[in-house]
Amino acid sequence: MASLLFYIYVTLFVTPIVSISDMEQSEFYSHYLSNISAFFFMLFISVYILYREVDKAEGIILDEYNRSENLLLNILPQSIANRLKQSPDVIADGFENVSVLFADIVGFTEISSRIPPKKLVTILNDVFSKFDKIAAKYGLEKIKTIGDAYMLAGGIPDHNPD
Repeated sequence: MASLLFYIYVTLFVTPIVSISDMEQSEFYSHYLSNISAFFFMLFISVYILYREVDKAEGIILDEYNRSENLLLNILPQSIANRLKQSPDVIADGFENVSVLFADIVGFTEISSRIPPKKLVTILNDVFSKFDKIAAKYGLEKIKTIGDAYMLAGGIPDHNPD
């Protein structure tokens, strides 16, 4: 935009106004070529800026897509997330043999009133990280954490006979 305004300024106020009949042929071609060159230069700059902005927007979209994928996988198992992306219908599966673990820290309410919040969150993170490692090791599915409670299940969404 700035280059267009500069071009208009130079054309109207800097370049002397001369009729075409007063110009020599070489001068006329010189002005003609400079105008064509300026036009293509501005076109090139505009297209370059457009492509740069499109690349930037695509990068932002890709980052947001990856972020939403990570959030989805934090909530749902991979197999369920894939099924949900392919068909948004209700997913309800039945399982014959499932093991469920619900763990709760005894005396957590009393403990939480005695220690600072940052230390409390650090303790919960350490405990839940150990549960996560155990779940990954044995192919168990973390269902959710609520406060000091941790819930996981075995045998879902992929059948596991043991």
